Amino acid sequence: MRLSLWFMCLIAGALSAPALGQLKSLREGTGFAAPVFAAAPPGSSNTLWVVQQGGTIRTLDLAGGSGTTPGSTILTEPNITFNGERGLLGMAFHPSFATNGQFYIYKTDGGPDADIEIARYTFSGGAATNREVVLKIPHPTHSNHNGGWMSFGPDGYLYVGTGDGGGANDPFENAQNKNALLGKMLRLDMSGDDFPGDANKNYKIPPTNPGVGVANYADEIWAYGLRNPWRNAFDRTTGDLWIADVGDTLREEINKQAAGSAGGQNYGWDIREGSIDNSNTGGTLDPADRVDPIYDYSSSASGFGSITGGYVYRGPTVSDGTKSMEGLYFFADYRTGNIWTLEQVGAGVTIVDRTAALMTPDVGGAIGVFDVVSFAQDNLGNMYIIDYDGEIFRIVPEPSMLGVLGMSFIALRRRR
Repeated sequence: MRLSLWFMCLIAGALSAPALGQLKSLREGTGFAAPVFAAAPPGSSNTLWVVQQGGTIRTLDLAGGSGTTPGSTILTEPNITFNGERGLLGMAFHPSFATNGQFYIYKTDGGPDADIEIARYTFSGGAATNREVVLKIPHPTHSNHNGGWMSFGPDGYLYVGTGDGGGANDPFENAQNKNALLGKMLRLDMSGDDFPGDANKNYKIPPTNPGVGVANYADEIWAYGLRNPWRNAFDRTTGDLWIADVGDTLREEINKQAAGSAGGQNYGWDIREGSIDNSNTGGTLDPADRVDPIYDYSSSASGFGSITGGYVYRGPTVSDGTKSMEGLYFFADYRTGNIWTLEQVGAGVTIVDRTAALMTPDVGGAIGVFDVVSFAQDNLGNMYIIDYDGEIFRIVPEPSMLGVLGMSFIALRRRR
């Protein structure tokens, strides 16, 4: 009788619990200097390469435990400007890295304007060699809005997110100018060189880019109307492209470009900011081709004001056999430290605040997650939080109560 009562109470508690398992964060590394990005080299199951804004890339051994400090130095990038939003900002592995060793870096150079530069290296014998400039983009006048993300897409092309060039409300109107490469998502073919006479352009133009053969439309552009896309990602299952664009004073936004898109999207900046007209530029010129974000939030509410994009979780199953985070898009606000998940439900979205669960990691409570500058994934699909203060945390799903119930009941039957 007592056993039946206990079992019924356990069922009632489990059924009243949320279906989604709880989350927690585990510290995986510490001691990095201004880390801004991390990625896993193809073929490795226990390593991240961590991009430090000052110009170095260091390794992190994911099997080393919570006190793991930076490992070997992969690269010390020369001729770099490091201050504010400038520095070594991103990197990407070639899809065939395991065989060709190629990887790409995104930085602001050491020249007077700190121009944007993308370069290619070959990693061989534990060293980065054969440096070659892929693209240089002038970035005069202002020091902010440099972008900094790039990744190879499912189509094998290199996608690059650039900022609008800085200053309030895009004073040079770069984002809406289809002749300019600032304020854009670019798409480049790294299999050759269409510009053999230009030392600052070493790539091919994908023939299906929307500007190919169109007057006053740069061939490199894939999408436009962006302010400062800070951390974008391809969903490794669906191929959808998620773009988190930092707002000015009104809205922080998340855009989603469906896999198989033909490109050419106008995300509205600086005429639009998020889902509203930009009152700072008059707010009356609404572009007919604009694409509104799937979600945006106020830049002024509760001190918010700098979105950090993440990834759609496609990681390992949890112990009760469910994928409690499967399909959830993680993102954060750098200014406040809030972390959320977004789930698409029909034509709408559901936003869940995960800050309380993830802010204090499982390292004795002495160290917290504060300045979320980026997220990362390893090759198994585990997701990580990059804290600008120098730490890296893994997001861990815990079994739902229904999973715990099932395991407890099985154990009880075995004991009897």
